[in-house]
Parts: sequence; C-alpha cells; structure tokens
Amino acid sequence: MEILLKSSIVLAFLYGFYKLFLFREAFFKVKRIYLISSLVVALASFSQSIEVA
Repeated sequence: MEILLKSSIVLAFLYGFYKLFLFREAFFKVKRIYLISSLVVALASFSQSIEVA
C-alpha cells in the first residue's frame, strides 16, 4: 500500500508540473520525453529507501 501511495504522490506532483508549465508548449518531443521519464521516476521512487539515522 505504501508503494502505491508514494508513486501516486510523485505522479500527481509531476502531472501538476506538466499542466502548469508544459501543457501549452508546441515542443511535442520534449513533452513526450517528460511524460515517459515522469513514469519512470514514479516507479523508481518507491524502490529508493532513505534511512534517517
């Protein structure tokens, strides 16, 4: 359940950034790269565990 929550939060943040800054851009290649990389970041975000000492 924690994995789903973390990836959902990351995806919501990245989607908000996309809607604010990239939605009306005409550079389709940049938008495509951003959207694909945001999925990769969301999936990789839960695999990183940060331990605070």
